[in-house]
Order: sequence, then C-alpha cells, then structure tokens
Amino acid sequence: MTVILTAHVTPPGEPAMLARTLKLFSLLVCLILPAQASAIGLIIPNNSDVRPFDVESHRVEITVTNNAAVTKVTQVFKNHTSRAIEGQFVFPLPRGATVSDFSLWINGKKTKGAVLDKKQARQIYESIVRRTKDPGLVEYMDGRLFRASIFPIPAGGTQKLELKFGQVLKRRGGLYRYNYPLAAGSDYVTAKTEKDFTLTAKVQSPIPITTAYSPTHKVSLQRDGAKKLLVGTEKFHTELDKDFELYLGYSKETIGLNAMTWDTDGDGGEDPYFMMAIAPRVDSAAHEEIGQTYTFVMDTSGSMNGDKIEQARKTLAYCLEHLEAQDNFNVIRFSTGVETLFNEPQQASDDAKKRGVAFAKGLDAAGGTAISAALEKALAQKPAKGQPHQIIFVTDGIPTVGETQAPKILAQARTKLDSNERLFTFGVGFDVNTRLLDGLANDGRGLSDYVKPGENMEDAVSALYDRISSPVLSDIQIDFGGAKAYDIYPNPTPDLFQGDQVVLFGRHKKAFKKKIKVTGKTGGQKKTYKFGGGKRKEKGGEGEEDVEEYDTAPLEFIPKLWATRKVGFLLDQIRINGEQKELKDEVVRLAKKFGLVTPYTSYLAVDDSELEEAQPQVQNRSGATGNTRSDNVSKFYNFDDTNVEGSLVKPDGHSIRGRAASSPKKRRARKESLSQDLGGFGGFGKSTGESAVQASEATRDLKEADKVAEDNQSTRRWISGKTFALEEGVWVQEGLKSDAKATKVKMYSKKYFQLVQDHPELGKIAKLGDKVLVKLGGTVYRIVPE
Repeated sequence: MTVILTAHVTPPGEPAMLARTLKLFSLLVCLILPAQASAIGLIIPNNSDVRPFDVESHRVEITVTNNAAVTKVTQVFKNHTSRAIEGQFVFPLPRGATVSDFSLWINGKKTKGAVLDKKQARQIYESIVRRTKDPGLVEYMDGRLFRASIFPIPAGGTQKLELKFGQVLKRRGGLYRYNYPLAAGSDYVTAKTEKDFTLTAKVQSPIPITTAYSPTHKVSLQRDGAKKLLVGTEKFHTELDKDFELYLGYSKETIGLNAMTWDTDGDGGEDPYFMMAIAPRVDSAAHEEIGQTYTFVMDTSGSMNGDKIEQARKTLAYCLEHLEAQDNFNVIRFSTGVETLFNEPQQASDDAKKRGVAFAKGLDAAGGTAISAALEKALAQKPAKGQPHQIIFVTDGIPTVGETQAPKILAQARTKLDSNERLFTFGVGFDVNTRLLDGLANDGRGLSDYVKPGENMEDAVSALYDRISSPVLSDIQIDFGGAKAYDIYPNPTPDLFQGDQVVLFGRHKKAFKKKIKVTGKTGGQKKTYKFGGGKRKEKGGEGEEDVEEYDTAPLEFIPKLWATRKVGFLLDQIRINGEQKELKDEVVRLAKKFGLVTPYTSYLAVDDSELEEAQPQVQNRSGATGNTRSDNVSKFYNFDDTNVEGSLVKPDGHSIRGRAASSPKKRRARKESLSQDLGGFGGFGKSTGESAVQASEATRDLKEADKVAEDNQSTRRWISGKTFALEEGVWVQEGLKSDAKATKVKMYSKKYFQLVQDHPELGKIAKLGDKVLVKLGGTVYRIVPE
C-alpha cells in the first residue's frame, strides 16, 4: 500500500485548482513501489517547474511484538522556495500493511488521507518518474499508495507529517523479516536528509530473542533480558539509498539456528548460496560455571615509552579487575627478556588480582622486542581443566631480539597452538609487522586489531575482553544434513559468545531437508544440538525449532556477502603466505563478477566523461540536473599497474586517467602518486607502516563483512543476479556483446514501464542509468534515453 498527501502550490492571487491537482496527483503515484513497497515519503509540488521538497528529517519508530510490527514514520519537509507552495504527499506502504493513523494539521484541522489501489498507484508513480527523471524510483512500482492534501507551506517553512501502519511479519527460513524500503535515486534530493535519519525498533517476545541481524545498516543492539531488544541506527546529513532490513530469530533453547538460501538462476544453474545464523540465548551462561584461563602478554620495550606504556598499565588493570572468581590468569611482560607474574596461571582471587594490578602499575618501557620468546612462554601456559585458554598479545614493534623472521615465528607458533587456545593480537602504532600479527591471529583462531596513534588502547582491548568473557560454544563443527555445503566463511567457524552471534555464508549443492547438527565444547564437554525436521533437540534437553529453506524472496545480499568474505579470506592468505596464481585468479574472477574492489581489480572508474555519460541525470538540490556519483570512495590497497585491471578514482570522485607507464621508473612514480592521491591507503604488499595497517584493516573488513557495500563509482556492478560492465557509456550484461541485436526501449516510455512490470528486477537494474543492455526472459533489450 502507498500513502499520498495532496498539497497545492498557490501563488498569491491564484485559486487553488483542486481538480487539476487531483488529476496531476493521479499521475504521480505509480512508480515508487516495489514488491516489498517503499517507505519514501515525497511532497511533489503541483508546479512541474519546482522540484520536490527537501527532507529535513526522517524518523522511524518500530514496535515488534511477537510477529506483529507497528511502524510510526515522522517526516519533516522544507519548502526551499521563496513562495507559498501546495503539493502532493506520496507515501508507499509495505505490502499487507494497514494504515492506523495519519497526522497532518492545517489551520488547526486534521487532514484525512486516502489509500489508492494498485492501478491508481502505478499511474501516479509513472508520472513521478517521468517528471523527476529518477530511475532510482523505478523499483517502487507494484503496490498501493496513501495520499492526503497539504495546505500551502509558507516560503522557507516546514511541514511535519506522521503516519502509522501495522503489518504481520512473515517467517523466512526460521527468521522473521522486517523491511523498510528507503532507496531512491542516489543523487535525488528526496533521498537525502538535511538533518537526521533515525530508526529505532523495540522488540518484545514471549520466547527468548536469539538472532538480530541487519545486512543493510550498522545497528546497535541493546538487550534487556532474554525477551526484550532495542535496535537502533542513526545518521546525519545522509543519503537514504538503501532499504533497511532486520531479521529476528527466537528460540526456547540454549542456542538457536536459522538458515536462508538464495538461488540466483534457478535449477540447472550455479549452486545456490546460503546464510546461517547461530545465536545463544542471552541468559545462557556457560562461563559462569567453568570460567576461562587468560594470559595477558604486554610489550614493555623502549618504544612503548610515554603514553603507550601508561595506556598499557590501565588496559591490563581493567582486564584484571573484571576477571570472575572462577577464572584463572597470568601476565607476561616482554622487552629484551620475558617475565611472568606467576609461574603458572592462578585462580582470580582478590589477592591474585591485587598482585596483578600492582604488577601492571610497575610496567616500565625499556629494551628490545622479544616477540618469539614471549609467544613461546604464553603458549606454554597450562589452562585450568576444562577451561578455554584466551591469549591477548599487545605489541608496538617488530621482532628485534631472538628469532626475528616472521615466517619462522609463525611456523613455531603453529606447532605449539592447542585446539582450546585462542590468540588475539593488538598492534599499537604503525611500526608493527602486520603480516606476523595477522598470521598469529589467524592460526590462533582469534582476531587481530590495531590501535593507531591518538587512539585509546584501553578502549580496543577492553572491548575485545568484554566480548570474549562469556563463551557459550567453542570448536564448532556443523553437519549440514546432506545439503553438501561448501566454501563457507568465515573459515573456521568462530566461537560463540554470550550476547553475540555467528553468521555464516556459503554455497550448497542439495536442499536443506535433513536435520542440521552443531557440535562444540562447553567447559571441556562436548555438546550436540540438532535443528530441522520440525524439531530441535539438545542432548539432555527438550524443545523445537524449525529450519526452513527459503528461496522465494530477493535475498540478493547473500551471494554478495559470500563473495566479499571469500575475497577477504583469499587476500588474507596472499598477504600472509605470499601470492599464488590460483588465489589471485579466484580473487579477480569474484571481484569482476560481483563488482568488488581488490588490489588486483581496482577498475574503479574510467574517464569522467564516460562515467558521467552512463549515469542517469536527476535533479539535485539546486534544481539543476547532474549525475548520481557518490562522494564515497573505497579504501584502496597498494596499486601496481602490472597486476590491476582498470584504473582508479581519486577520493574527490575524479578518475585518474591513462594507462600504466611503460618504464619501471615511471611505474614506481605512478604508484607513489596514486598512493598519495588515494589518501595513503596503499601497502597491500607491505608488512609495516601506516599503509600496511590500512591494508590489513581493509582485508579484515572484507573477511568480516556483514553489510552489503555498494560502490557507485565501480565500472562493474552485480545487480539482480547479473553482472554489468560499463563499455563506452553503456552498461552491458556479462555474456552479451555490446553490439548485440536487441529490442530498443526508450527510458520512461509506456513500453519501458510495461517491461518493468513484467520483469520487476529491471527496477533495480534501472539505477545503472538510461543506457543498458540486458537480457530479460530470453529477450535482449537495449534501454536508451528518451
């Protein structure tokens, strides 16, 4: 359903021509609604020479009780002109939603709104798209609208609108999906807010909430017990270019599991993709029974002098003071030599913790950096029976004492790491060996992180400590029940902690029809959980939890995130172990298919004129037309023209033209210039320095990606299961030749809108621009400007 409000622009001395307004309005509603419907509210002035009103703020309050959601939308629009204006407010609603309240007061009177049916809505939206020339609105075509009239808004004035609607959330793959569509054109005025976009969701359920996951937005999760959850996201001066999605899972048992699959091309095509979320109940507390053994390893070499050693003291004191009575711990400090607080880990009694805090206060910075010896001592620590061993390793330098070769240190550590040990590394500053620290964390099934100059070490380390302080399940192994799952990331499966969740992406050859079995360790004891077949049982417990195959909704984020994580995994292997042709080739293949930026495929942008020619022309805030270029540019790795396919874009959005210089000297000069042009985000081939830290973090972001990142500068895009490449100003679907025989369709023509109705995926593809060559339903179409 879609909501529309009618507002009139009435210049002084002219009557409000209501009939003409309604006629215009009936032309305006048809194009904004997709299959899932849009929640973009627009005020369209009656005067076609005036662009839509600016959105000052856009706020969404969602209440989810059981599987019912009530959404309250509050938008403030601003009249950017110098005269009083009437217009039409258009609001598309999610399919199946029912409007329960609408608030718009004019001269103290509340204005009523009207819901238009699908046919009327389509006519209006087609007119909106024709008028605004914004293909970003094309995907919102298939639904109903709500509308109401707006009294003239004074010049420079604002109008506040409130709308409330309810809907029943459907269960998909064991998860309830909430969708709030937001995407409009990437440079269209209504897609931006002058102030804030704020969304909050209050979730309450009689069954404990386990999974809460958004593949589209970075959200905060605040839990109030096991059955209440507050989800939030907020941005200021932001583009509303991506629908908000939230997936919720519930379980009565200790652990919940939900799986969703997506097949991009149906039977007979490539293997489907899946996403699996594993999450514990908030009140599951294995840690309270068994505790953990911690070994804190602190670098006290001379380079740690000053603020860094003071931060190290505070960081260590924080961790020690937050140990539980059932935990065990030891502290190791190293510089030229190695010193331990205790001969072996001790129980975290009050007396032991006081001794540890005193030890921390006495840390002084002097001497060299014996990383190898410190690692050997840490890995020799014996954890208490049944306890996992967590090693937190902090250093600000490279090895200078003892074994100094990173490959040899890594090889030695691999032979001594135990299956119940996890190694977390922190590099302080830029003079660290990122390959060594990343390699240790990978082999130790932990994480690596970096504290840059000016950042607080205590914040970084304490955040990790808080996260890993309550383990629920470790050494996780999954039997996918005959689905023949493969290429699963992250690999290996991370440990599961209280208040956290593990989200996996992978491929599968067979359907998820049989029970899925998850095994792991809790307190040294093996635990087995079974899901699927309508029942979910834990040995020694009872309960039910369905695992349903879900392949009917457009879950396009699943393949994109799978590819992103796999590329991150491969790049990590290359950084740590050296380049291998098969790994590089796979990175290039995936990056080209899904439009990802990597050290080998920085094909971002061609000449400005070509990219601008291919982009749709839409109205900007000044009312003039312009392309849909984004101001955001991805962080880049070290650039080598001999390895990279394509060219680059500067941070200001302007392309760096030309091909590689032929001589090695010119190539080196070009690489240095590009590194500076791109903000210094080079260093993929380096081990130390600021650029190496940047490359490590960029690789980690790919490995851990859980949000789809769209790069509007890329000359390759993956949309609706199809790959498109920009060729001489035309977006050409992979597998088609640019001069292929095709049926010509003019953008925004009647035939074009009919094509969108027959092939809804064209709604997303249309965002590429008005020059597209695409195959739909066995027919090749060439979309051309009107």
